Amino acid sequence: MRRVESTGLRWVGAVGALLIAVGAAAGCDGDTTPDEGGGDPGPTGRLEQRGSPEASPSPANPERRIDLLRARDAALEEFPNGVVYDVELEEDSHRWTVEVSAEGAEHALAVDARSGDVSELEADMPDGPDADLAGLSARSLDTAVRVALDDSGGSEATEASLDKENGRRVWKIEVDDGRTVAVDTETGEVVATDS
Repeated sequence: MRRVESTGLRWVGAVGALLIAVGAAAGCDGDTTPDEGGGDPGPTGRLEQRGSPEASPSPANPERRIDLLRARDAALEEFPNGVVYDVELEEDSHRWTVEVSAEGAEHALAVDARSGDVSELEADMPDGPDADLAGLSARSLDTAVRVALDDSGGSEATEASLDKENGRRVWKIEVDDGRTVAVDTETGEVVATDS
């Protein structure tokens, strides 16, 4: 009996070693480096369609996985040195339109509100920002969204645009409760609230 068990264990060990060897030979070891034959296992180029699996459901709409700030982040993955100045949810098409100033031009990107896939909107050319982008903090929009939601009592920001209010540069944040809250880009102070 011992001899049968011992032979069985050797057989299982040999099969396991064979599976590991086959997996490594097939490229299952996680290496995504292009091989010598020119085959590249991953997407290349700008604006490839891809999702954001780490995105979590929005409290306001569980079907929509991508909120305003994640839509902004997806656009900045395409233009890492860009400055986002307008983000708007288009409910009917289930996408965010994100306007970015980058590489000496204005770009309009569509970010799928469910998957996070990014594409460029060729027909929708942005007008440009309504306020100067110089010195705009990369995280001022995060602060503005948080302050607007706290001030309004809403659960989700559906639009953000850079503007001027009473001589101050502000983020105008539209919230799902119908209010628009203007938040100073420098101080995070609420400048105005419209119903």
